Amino acid sequence: MAVITATGGAMDRVEELFDTDGAIMIDRKNISQSEEVSAFEKHLRYVLNNRSVVKSMAYNNFKLATVGKLSAERSRNILLKVYEDALERPADTPFTLRQLPYRDGSLLRLSCRQVGQEEIYYRRKINNLDQMRFLI
Repeated sequence: MAVITATGGAMDRVEELFDTDGAIMIDRKNISQSEEVSAFEKHLRYVLNNRSVVKSMAYNNFKLATVGKLSAERSRNILLKVYEDALERPADTPFTLRQLPYRDGSLLRLSCRQVGQEEIYYRRKINNLDQMRFLI
């Protein structure tokens, strides 16, 4: 099918899915919110009046979904590679009981910040990386 979609804002990742041959993309960064509805309407009228454009877009999207970057086969191959890599290099146990901080026979409580710092330290040690980005 032909696709008309917004990009930008919450729709930033749309451009990763489609190329310009399969979708008409309305960039929210280049129009005001009040202009968005009329932009969609304009492009919808365009595709409704141009069957050859719709067929071309549909064909390109069909290729994306069957043999292109959105195909099930490509997804399976990527997952297979991830699983093979994971089997080749199994992860170490993040913490053992001996590594947990005890005082007077009781487990110390760590703040969220301290846990985050411990995670960064652990990942750097395991991966021998000087700098990494983490979502915590």
